[in-house]
Amino acid sequence: MEEAWVRLRKGVLLALSPERTRVAVPMPTPSVTPDAQELISLRATHAKVNAEILQEIYSGAFGKPPENRTEFGSLVDSLNQGASFEGIHNGLIHGTEYRKLEHDSRGASLDALGYFAIELTTIEQEFTSPIEFNAEFEVSQTYPEWADDSKPSMVSTEKANRENTERYNRQFVGASVYVLKRVLADEALRLVSLKKSRQERLALWYSKWAVQQTKTGVNFGVAQRNIAEEGFHFDWALKADEDRLKWEVLNRIHRTMNRYLPVESQAK
Repeated sequence: MEEAWVRLRKGVLLALSPERTRVAVPMPTPSVTPDAQELISLRATHAKVNAEILQEIYSGAFGKPPENRTEFGSLVDSLNQGASFEGIHNGLIHGTEYRKLEHDSRGASLDALGYFAIELTTIEQEFTSPIEFNAEFEVSQTYPEWADDSKPSMVSTEKANRENTERYNRQFVGASVYVLKRVLADEALRLVSLKKSRQERLALWYSKWAVQQTKTGVNFGVAQRNIAEEGFHFDWALKADEDRLKWEVLNRIHRTMNRYLPVESQAK
């Protein structure tokens, strides 16, 4: 009898031991407040917009969609962490891959060169003196000042514009479309940077220039960009942040110049 009792007692103690009584309890899941959920949603939307614009930036610069998914993902991460559209764009068009395209591609057609010369002349009109370039198609002098109330701009007459256009036509003969795109992009960015302190004047310049671009018949990717109304673009530019406005300028430059890329180089 006593032996049976001892065995029973041992069994109860074994059953009540921590190893036998421990129950797996699932880890609690942190609750997500409405405010936190909204923040997560905003971040997801922001990341999606960044990816879409990066697709535009890359396709605009190279004339074709990105092929290296790892590189593309890394650039999206950079944007999500605060990198600017301008910075990403400049990194691409001043990078090794782009410079190789500049040197390896054939010279631009006369139509491409003519369009480029007119566009560069249009930008040049906003400065106090002509823009001079060296043999590598880089600015070869101290960059001219932006004309304002105290500094008159270059004389903009039909004759002067024609002479400047002819000068650029001669100077850039043999340059590839990629060179022409890079030069226009660089000069347009400098112009916007100089004008940004006077938001209304920047918006006025952008609205007139954007409408002029619509006359090319190029699809700029979003219906609103194709609207040929100065008032619409002026109102948008007044509210836009500098980085987004710069990309809108660059997007138009690349899309209009990409018409002149060889068919096999153009984005499908």
